[in-house]
Amino acid sequence: MEGRQIRVSFGELQPRLVIRCAGPFSADQAERGLAPTTRNLLGPGRTGRSLLDGTPPEGVDLYYGVSDGDSWSTVGPVRLPSRALPHLAHPALRIDKSLYTLTMLDDGRPVKRYPVVFGSAPLRRKFEFDNASTPEGRYTIHNLQPQATYHRAYDLDYPLACDQARHQLLGSQQPIGGEIQIHGRGIRRNWTFGCTALRDGDVDELFAHPEIGVGTPVWIAGGELTWDDLASDAQGALASPLELGQFQKRHGLPISCLSDRATRLAWTR
Repeated sequence: MEGRQIRVSFGELQPRLVIRCAGPFSADQAERGLAPTTRNLLGPGRTGRSLLDGTPPEGVDLYYGVSDGDSWSTVGPVRLPSRALPHLAHPALRIDKSLYTLTMLDDGRPVKRYPVVFGSAPLRRKFEFDNASTPEGRYTIHNLQPQATYHRAYDLDYPLACDQARHQLLGSQQPIGGEIQIHGRGIRRNWTFGCTALRDGDVDELFAHPEIGVGTPVWIAGGELTWDDLASDAQGALASPLELGQFQKRHGLPISCLSDRATRLAWTR
């Protein structure tokens, strides 16, 4: 274990696949999507008998599934000790759907990383009421519920104008949905109706910090949108969400209704 990183050794295996889960799991559970496992932690072309995991959440038993293409093994449990969350001057939350983490930032610097889970379609970007998928984009906290159905909850301001435009262009027959939260009640599996769930103790720690409140930015990516997409969108809108979606549709781009990276490149050609 090296600071906020974890060194994982694979013995004699030369892995092609390494996935992580905040709990024990089998290869079958991972393959069928029954366990909240990350995407492959190995970078393109990377080989070796160990991995330095630079994105582990704190204070939870982590298990690593390792495959060389023929055999499968599990390494763990391994735990990164949890530290108390300090006072935050300028807090912001980053939820990574591919890594199952919520990272607390302060002035743009990572301070602490928490394990999370989602719904039964964890990597799909929400566009309609489905009780399964979580939105992706640049949201903010608009309400706090110290007592909620799922322990405590932060309400997010979904749907935004970009979500509404995308819903219109994709031609959904379902309503757009809402009531998207960050809440408690555990990380045993992907069980929510499209929200982000943490352990109750982790939500309690966040709620103990009044500086995390209405207006706190919450960026969500890692499924259909990348962090580069959100950073590109944050540079400023190229057009209205509906105009962006129409441009994307004409040019064969994914309909995000955001000024994402591919759209910004195509727009300036």
